[in-house]
Amino acid sequence: MQWRIDLTDARMEALLTTMTRAGWQAAPFERDRQQTAQQYVFAPNSKGDAFVRALKSLPLGAAVYAGAPPQEGMEVIKARALQWHNMLEDECYALQNAALTAEGALALAIQSTPRTLRGMPVLLLGYGRIGQPLAAQLQALGARVHILIRDPVKREKARVAGFYALPDLLSLSQSQAIYPLTLNTAPAPVLDARHAHLFAAHSVWIELASSPGGLSDALAFPGKQISAPGLPGAVSPQSAGESIYDYLKRYAPLSPSNP
Repeated sequence: MQWRIDLTDARMEALLTTMTRAGWQAAPFERDRQQTAQQYVFAPNSKGDAFVRALKSLPLGAAVYAGAPPQEGMEVIKARALQWHNMLEDECYALQNAALTAEGALALAIQSTPRTLRGMPVLLLGYGRIGQPLAAQLQALGARVHILIRDPVKREKARVAGFYALPDLLSLSQSQAIYPLTLNTAPAPVLDARHAHLFAAHSVWIELASSPGGLSDALAFPGKQISAPGLPGAVSPQSAGESIYDYLKRYAPLSPSNP
């Protein structure tokens, strides 16, 4: 079975190398050419016009392994009867990807702040797949981690783990802390003008969620904002590629690992 891999970053290059070494019939996806293979793998964060154009070149009924289907490409997916496999819906892959994202976020935080994390008050928005390992890693380095968690069960788990957990935006707005570092995992705007006093010119905001992120237009963040999509592919490409390979081994039909 022929596979084509879209080599958009080092993660996808690592995936292709891993597949070919394991005996898969895999080759790079060549854009702007009519395609003949039946299995295609794109990076989980693929989107935009270039991605939609790539989908238009695929054969009718081809299988696509990627992230969530792009809204702007739904007509193409339907017209070409593409068999869509959303890797991010697989719990095992999602957990592996979240762990790599957390590790990458920690490295970015260390590089982006002028002071040690030890003793630093850090605001973390969200305590899901990414937030949980990230909070643990920050705590292990001595940071004083404050987490906004609306879910009462997750909030209690965080408190048991030794974190200062805030239940809602009102509680956060009443805080007197100034946070040199904030990491957001929430995929929708969370903070607004009520929270402006929590930040200063030296504050750093690392955005780990997809657009529009956790800052509303009503809050003019005074410090440095860093958008960090696709961290696994940028920071740990070999491990990120191997995570996709593990996913394909579980779900791909007639693969060398799934005859």
